[in-house]
Amino acid sequence: MKLLRAGMFITLLIVLMTSVFALNQENRTESNYTRSGSNDQPDLTNVGRDLAIDVVEVQVNDIEVETGDLISLAADRREELEIRIVLQGNEANADVEVEASIRGDDTFQVIDNSDVFRVLPNTRHVKTLKLALPPSMDEGTYFLRVAVYDRASAGKIFNYFVTVEPRRHDIVIRDVTFNPSDEVGAGRAMIAIMRITNYGQETEDNIRVTVAIPELGISTSDYIDEVDRDDSISSEELLLRIPVNAITGTYPVVASIDYHDGFKHESRQFQIRVSGIAAPRSGVGEPETPAEEAKARTVVNIGPQSQDAARGEGGAIYPITLENQGTTSKSYTILVRKVSQPCALARAISLSWSRARPNRSLCMLQHGMEQPSVPICSTWKLPQATKFCSKFR
Repeated sequence: MKLLRAGMFITLLIVLMTSVFALNQENRTESNYTRSGSNDQPDLTNVGRDLAIDVVEVQVNDIEVETGDLISLAADRREELEIRIVLQGNEANADVEVEASIRGDDTFQVIDNSDVFRVLPNTRHVKTLKLALPPSMDEGTYFLRVAVYDRASAGKIFNYFVTVEPRRHDIVIRDVTFNPSDEVGAGRAMIAIMRITNYGQETEDNIRVTVAIPELGISTSDYIDEVDRDDSISSEELLLRIPVNAITGTYPVVASIDYHDGFKHESRQFQIRVSGIAAPRSGVGEPETPAEEAKARTVVNIGPQSQDAARGEGGAIYPITLENQGTTSKSYTILVRKVSQPCALARAISLSWSRARPNRSLCMLQHGMEQPSVPICSTWKLPQATKFCSKFR
């Protein structure tokens, strides 16, 4: 009898312990939402209040679109979509933002956002966003999503169908590589290779590729026979020789293609550093551009500037050398000034000497130059890339 009572007691104890354990588990699960003994309410995160703003109208490239409309708007690759959004506020809101996006491309993010702005009650606001469709975007139908957000309300999203299509003729310059890649010396050769991709609907042939440095007056061209749709190809090596008189500096390199019987043209700009002759200053203000410096480049060498001479014994000889390293012919003037009496001036061109009288010489004053004490001067015109030597005593 005692054993029976002991067994019943043990069974009752086990049932009691099981009930307590189950009650604790239930309280622990509920504590994920509401802590026991606290005033917290059930978690409403990601729900938020309704946004008191309505989207009244949406236009894409001046064409009105409707949410839920099964008619899709066609758009070409590389086209820029201008999205005009008209909103109306039902109450004041100081932190509103509008977003337009096309999702699903695994390479580019096609998205644009407005600045945060204030919405007034019973007032319409117009925001314009722009989406640039990438050239390699997969063709097909997408959702153009227009979303309106603020700080703490549930966002409103409106969907519009957009069908992205490739253009009929569309070749893109992907890249141009140079050898040497960063800097080339004056008088040296540079090799360029152009990489292009055909994103159009048609196979293209007879594509003319050109690489030029306009400021140095050099260019080179070649032809690519054919490039299939969605295919990429590289040009042959394009050789450019830098002029020997190129000014040191960074020059724009223009890469261009002409195709579809010359009716289509595409270009991109790159840069290359040229190590050449030193760039002279303009004299006043900012330095000259590389093109201006190349035209105006002159080297002047003068012999000893001070000599001793005995009176009545022939005087002293002062040699002057001018070198026109520019790209155009240029007139030069030699002036003798601040002397006590007229001097006889002798000149020579290509080792041919002749006398020049003071009263028949030509004088040309440069900007900022004073009138010489004795107007003895002479003027010559030198072709580009030539030297001239003169002596006077």
